[in-house]
Amino acid sequence: MPSFSPRPSTHQPTSPDPNLEDWRPKSIGAYTILRVLGEGGMGTVYLAEQLVPLRRQVALKVIKLGLDNKETLARFDQERQALSLMGHANIAAVLDGGATEDGRPFFVMEYVDGIRITDYCDNHRLTVQARLEIFLDICNGLQHAHQKGIIHRDIKPSNILVADQDGKPVPKLIDFGLALATDEQLTDQTLLTRQGQWIGTPEYMSPEQAGSGVDVDTRADVYSLGVLLYELLTGHRPFDSWLLREQGLAEIQRTIQEEEPPKPSSKVSTIADGGNEHAERRRTDPLGLHKRLRGDLDWIVMRALEKERSRRYGSSTELAADIRRHLQFEPVLASPPSWVYRTRKFLRRYRIQVSATAIATASLIIGLVIAFSQYRTVKAQTTVLGQQKTTLQDQKHDLEVKQKALLESERAATKSAAEAQRANTELASTNNQLVTEAAGSNRMLGMLRYLSFVPRLAEAKLEAAKLFPAWPTNEAAMREWIIKYTPLPSEANQLRSAIRRISNDIEEHLVDGKLPQRGTSGLLAFTAMEWSTLALDLQDARKPHRRETLLMANLWINSFLLGSLRGLATDLEAFRRNELRDMRQRLSWSRRIKREFIGKYKAKWDTAITEIAASPVYGGLRIVPQYGLVPLGMNPNTKLQEFFHLRSREFHQRRTNEGPRLPRRDRSGRLRTNVENGIVFVLIPAGKFHLGAQPSDPAAIGYDAAAQLNEAPVRRITLEPFFVAKYEMTQAQWKQLTGQEPSVFQPGRDPGGRFASSLRAVENVSYLECMEVLRHQGFELPTEAQWEYAARCAKTKTEATGNLSGTSDGWSKTALVGRFVPNGFGLFDTCGNVAEWCRDGLGTYSKAFRAGDGLRGSAKESAMVRGGSWSSTAPEARATHRRSFLCDKSSDQIGVRPVRKIYD
Repeated sequence: MPSFSPRPSTHQPTSPDPNLEDWRPKSIGAYTILRVLGEGGMGTVYLAEQLVPLRRQVALKVIKLGLDNKETLARFDQERQALSLMGHANIAAVLDGGATEDGRPFFVMEYVDGIRITDYCDNHRLTVQARLEIFLDICNGLQHAHQKGIIHRDIKPSNILVADQDGKPVPKLIDFGLALATDEQLTDQTLLTRQGQWIGTPEYMSPEQAGSGVDVDTRADVYSLGVLLYELLTGHRPFDSWLLREQGLAEIQRTIQEEEPPKPSSKVSTIADGGNEHAERRRTDPLGLHKRLRGDLDWIVMRALEKERSRRYGSSTELAADIRRHLQFEPVLASPPSWVYRTRKFLRRYRIQVSATAIATASLIIGLVIAFSQYRTVKAQTTVLGQQKTTLQDQKHDLEVKQKALLESERAATKSAAEAQRANTELASTNNQLVTEAAGSNRMLGMLRYLSFVPRLAEAKLEAAKLFPAWPTNEAAMREWIIKYTPLPSEANQLRSAIRRISNDIEEHLVDGKLPQRGTSGLLAFTAMEWSTLALDLQDARKPHRRETLLMANLWINSFLLGSLRGLATDLEAFRRNELRDMRQRLSWSRRIKREFIGKYKAKWDTAITEIAASPVYGGLRIVPQYGLVPLGMNPNTKLQEFFHLRSREFHQRRTNEGPRLPRRDRSGRLRTNVENGIVFVLIPAGKFHLGAQPSDPAAIGYDAAAQLNEAPVRRITLEPFFVAKYEMTQAQWKQLTGQEPSVFQPGRDPGGRFASSLRAVENVSYLECMEVLRHQGFELPTEAQWEYAARCAKTKTEATGNLSGTSDGWSKTALVGRFVPNGFGLFDTCGNVAEWCRDGLGTYSKAFRAGDGLRGSAKESAMVRGGSWSSTAPEARATHRRSFLCDKSSDQIGVRPVRKIYD
């Protein structure tokens, strides 16, 4: 479909264009047609004006006259339904729909007064970094579509328009006419795809789309993103459009599925014409552009363009994450392909030429061997004839000399015959030995093959670590991981047989139960490498030692193999018990919450979404259902919405016919807590507040006489809404999520005399442990700004309590969570019980704060800790008090309160 606005416009018409042809409508429904924006294969897009209830300009798409057949209607309805599912800043929104007077369907979208992304970047001469930042917005929009179960299938510059909003470029994805639903049917109408018909644009089409087009998933869009990124960076597509389209369909298909495009840096260094122009549009020169693209950006683009989709990024989010790593000067996940993979691809692509070359090479070698053999025979015959000639001359001159020579020749022949017999015997023995050694070498190569499972195991664990959290968005990747790596542990049985064979071989040569020491039997104390070299040396001076040396080398290699294979067998069994079982549980959980969110909890989420949008506290916030959370309704005391996290509840929790038992409120509106409860989150509204405190100016904002130097300067921070745990994470919840019980203060009788259950706050957990455990659930540690905003309820007061001198909470160490008075947001224990880890690293408030969550910078060696603990003094329990602790250390005074961002 053409873009909504094919060229920039500074003046918008307020009346229909008089040049519109008579057959085109003057109005459709409540919309006055102004002009044609563009036409596609099945529809026309008009710029239209809506007068009531709002006066605004819109883009209206209607099916062309004469094309209202069954298939076109189905595709049109599919596009309309796909757009209606989405609500994202980088996707054009659907506003209305209906049918014309003659029955043709139409729908109305927001009007994007922009131009195609490549033209925008070139016209504004954007740098490579600026282009990457716009590209990240596209990845975010496309990931939103994928999360809604929609594959675009036609990502290209003309389907991405960029317009300036508030001085910032905002890209918008349009034209979902070729969209494919992954989870459910978008339309009730029948939609057929003809066999052999391609769907998409060849220059941006993935290899699987160029094939049957049936088995297509979200990674097809990742490939198209790779082509778009290639074009944004270099000004050229991976395959030249003119050359590609000049070929027949079969050759186009072969090019897309088999030909490897040049790396972006190679493309800009080999462009004969226009190289300076493309570089200038990126505010650099050709050499500078080549250097900018070489390395990270080369490998990021080429990974997105992998022919085998299993080698591409698994989602647009992964692609965007690698680009962010590049922009932040962090190591990227993309890397050049291994030589094994390149060799396999080369042999597959040129198998006929390689086969012919191999046959020719083999024939040449055989010919050379035969020629050399004949040459040696002729040379030997020439030497014999020369000797015979000399003998005849001697015989001619002197018969007696001849007689004597004959006698000597007879004796020499007898001696030679004996030597020949000995040589034949020695040769037969050597041949037998070589056959035995060759068999042993082949057996050893077979054993070495098993060591290839070591990097495969490492690869499997690395990929598994990326597939968190266990949500439906990762379901396809988890399923592929299970299919790919389930066969690994099945090799363990063959591995045990190999271990027994090696063990038996070694036992036959043990001396007093030990391996022979190097240097015995007259041998020098060679290293293992020297042994191998000596074993292959055929010089006469070393032949007597060859057999024993080879035996010693084999024994020590077998010893190394035995230890390695035993370790591998143990690792394979552990992989089956741990990683493989865990991934199956993750997949099962993902499918379960998908079912429950569609069925059991849909009504609860519909109610929560409506209440949040209508609440003045949240300022019209609109959210979508958040995987893994179940709405508990509004807290009547705080007017904030609260949510229950399913995954962190105990396995033995009782169930009702409606599902797991959710926490209930007492008459005062307070939730009842028990060991079986999972984590409860509070949705904190967006807001502005003053972070920190200062002790110097009583008349200034944030004054606190007890403030420390690191609490200043006072900064005004704006935060977006986020979820924060109502209680500190309990020991029961930590055990449910990790299977571990790290706390120093375990359940039992407290030294103060009170009984403590596993509702005690978890402690003795390090920053690194918390980051990993929370990442697996889609959680994070709060930033310092988020923590202080939540603890102070956005107020200026820095103390959470009054004067508590001489009082006691009745607990000698940690208390059960939620037993005291909550703050204004309904959060418990923010300034007592245990201190809480924050995401920020050690640093001052003079650094810049990230928009949205207020992060100053990630922790490296030390991280910040906020809130008082059971051992803190009153000044240390102030909401602005700051201290740091080593990331890899733990303390019985530090616990964790997770936060979770709002997912689109």
